[in-house]
Amino acid sequence: MIVVLSAYRPRLEDFLTARGEKIVAVIPESMREPRESTNPRYPIRTIDHFDDYTELARIAVELEALGVTAVATIDEPCVRAAAFVNELLGLPGLDHRSAVACTDKSVMKRRLAAAGVPVAEHRVVHDVRQIRKFLDDAGGEIVVKPRYGFGTINTHRVNRDNFDQLASAGAFGPPANLPEWIRSTSLASDVGQVGCLVERFVDVVEEFHCELMLHRGSEVHCLAGRYFTPVLANNAYGSVLLDPDSADAIEVRSLTRAAASALGVTDGFGHCEIFRDRCGRWLVGEFAARPGGLLIPRMLRLSYGIDNLELLVEQLGGRRPRTHAVSRGSFSWAVIPVTGSGVIAGMPDEADLLKVPGVIEAQIVLRNGDSTGDLQGAMLHAAYIICQGDTPERAEVFARHAQRSCRITAVPAPEDSSEDRSSSASVPLVEQPLPHRLGDRRRAIADTELLV
Repeated sequence: MIVVLSAYRPRLEDFLTARGEKIVAVIPESMREPRESTNPRYPIRTIDHFDDYTELARIAVELEALGVTAVATIDEPCVRAAAFVNELLGLPGLDHRSAVACTDKSVMKRRLAAAGVPVAEHRVVHDVRQIRKFLDDAGGEIVVKPRYGFGTINTHRVNRDNFDQLASAGAFGPPANLPEWIRSTSLASDVGQVGCLVERFVDVVEEFHCELMLHRGSEVHCLAGRYFTPVLANNAYGSVLLDPDSADAIEVRSLTRAAASALGVTDGFGHCEIFRDRCGRWLVGEFAARPGGLLIPRMLRLSYGIDNLELLVEQLGGRRPRTHAVSRGSFSWAVIPVTGSGVIAGMPDEADLLKVPGVIEAQIVLRNGDSTGDLQGAMLHAAYIICQGDTPERAEVFARHAQRSCRITAVPAPEDSSEDRSSSASVPLVEQPLPHRLGDRRRAIADTELLV
C-alpha cells in the first residue's frame, strides 16, 4: 500500500493505479467533491491543511494499520507533510528536517550559506515596514517572495519607485484570487506570523535549472538545462538541456549536488535553480525536493527517455531506479504567454502551432474568450510547445521564434459579462505527451504543470 499526498492533481494516483498498485490518497478537504466526482479507484482521506501535524499524526496511525510500504508526493505543497508521515511510519525517504529545508526559503538559504553554497543576501520580514528597511539597507532593488511559496506566485521585484504602489495594493500580503486548494497550503499563511523572504536582487544574465534524482545517497541522474530568459524577467520563458560536457553544465551540476548535500537530500527528486550574474558569479536560487515542472518532464523523456513516474515507482518499491543518460536528440520547450489582462483574442489552435518551424508538439491551455483575470505567477500561459533542432542552440532558436510569432493578446473584458470563464484556468495539474486535442477545457488545464 502506497500513500500519495496531492494538493490538487491526481497524476501520481492515476499512474500508480493504472500500474496495479494499491494506494490511498490524502488530499485537501476542498478537493474532495471534485475528486470523488471522477469515481477514483482508490480510497481518499482528506485534511484541511497540510501543515496540521496533529491531523497528520492521526492519519498516520490510521494508515499504519493498512500496512503502508511507502509515502509519495510530487507536489511541493505536500513535501513537508509527506516527509512527516513517512518518518512516523518509519519508512525510507526524505526526512522531515530536510523537507523543511527544501520548502522554507529562509531555512534553505541559511543552510546553503552555512555549507559555503553561494546565495543572495536575504532576510525574513514580517511587515511592510521591515520590507522597506531591507530595501533601504540593500541600496538597490530587492525581491519579495512568500517564505513557503511556489510557482513564482506573489513574487515581486521591488524598488523605490514601485514600493508604495505595491504596498498599497496589498502585494506583500497573502495572495488573492487563487484556487480553493491553496488554502490547504502555507502559501496562504499570514505574513505577520510566518514572515516572507526578502532578497537582494541579483542582476541575472543567465538562469539554469538542474534535474536530479537520488536513491539512498547514490545519484541516478543529474542533468543541467538553461532557461531562455530569467524566469522573473519575462513570462516568455522555456528551456533547453545543455551538453553535459559543457563548462556551464558541469558548474550547474556541481552546485546542485552541493545544495542537495547541504539540505540533507538523499532520496527522491531535486529541481535546482541557479543564476549567473552580470559579474560572472554563480548563485543557487532555490532547491525543490520535487521534479521540475511545466514541460521539463516531457523534455527529459524525449531527450533521454527518462520517465519520472516510472523511476518513482521503482524507488517506492525499494529498487534503485536506473537511467541511461545518452541523448536521443536536442529538444526545447517553451510557453506561449498572455500579454495583458482581459479576454483572450486571436488564439491559434494546435494545428496552427504545429506549422511553426521546429515545433513538433503543442498543447493549448486557453481558448478565445477565456478570461485571464485570476491567472497568477507561472499560470500566465496560453499554450505550451516542444521544439526539436539539430543542436540545443538550434532547438532554442525554434522555440524563441515560436514565442515571438505566437504571443497572445488579451483585450478588455465586457463590463456586463457575468460569466466567470476563468475559474478553471487556475487549476493547473500535469505534464503529458503532446499534441493533445482538448475536448474538455477543464481537463486540459488540469493537465498542465504549475511549477517551474
